[in-house]
Amino acid sequence: MNAITSEHGRADRRTATEARDPLESFRAPPGAGTLVTWLFVAGLAVAFAWLLIGYMLTRSNTPVPGLTVPVWFWFSTFILLVSSVCLHWSYLSMKMGRSTVAGYALLLSTTLGWVFVLLQTPGLVKLVQMHRESAEATAGGGGSAAPYMLILVLVALHGLHTVAGLARMTALNRRTHQNSDHEYGIAHLKQMCLFWHFLAIAWVLMFGVILWT
Repeated sequence: MNAITSEHGRADRRTATEARDPLESFRAPPGAGTLVTWLFVAGLAVAFAWLLIGYMLTRSNTPVPGLTVPVWFWFSTFILLVSSVCLHWSYLSMKMGRSTVAGYALLLSTTLGWVFVLLQTPGLVKLVQMHRESAEATAGGGGSAAPYMLILVLVALHGLHTVAGLARMTALNRRTHQNSDHEYGIAHLKQMCLFWHFLAIAWVLMFGVILWT
């Protein structure tokens, strides 16, 4: 009787295994996410490049009188660069098997990233406000509102992707402290590094254009 019950149990397990959708156990290789990140960053780079070129051209034809760079930008730029270095440190530490150091470096990078957002917000609001006031002042004299529209799009794009990147980085903090697949942990940190380094470079270029145009 026990043998028959055991045989039925094995048959039921076999049937359940065969009926299970094979896609449920499928897991994309670590390199797939990295490739998608590269493609996404390449698309963002093209968008930022066109917007910055358009902004420079419109600023040369339509100056923004009284435009001053908010002092917040200097501090926030330094914080962002340090955050980027800490994130890369976390990635290298994870590759060397030093998961504890990687976790602390990632936490420091994430904290500095949120400090960057707090410092950036008043500066970006002030920057958009100065462009809007300039567009309103020159509207009657045939001035163009193109610089104001372009800086509005640039600020919105920059802010959206910065917050999205930080949300992803914050989620990675919890995953790093869990006992997960080491290979996938390295891949996730590499993808985060690619995205965050790109945002740092894009902001430095954007800051330079605003500063010298």
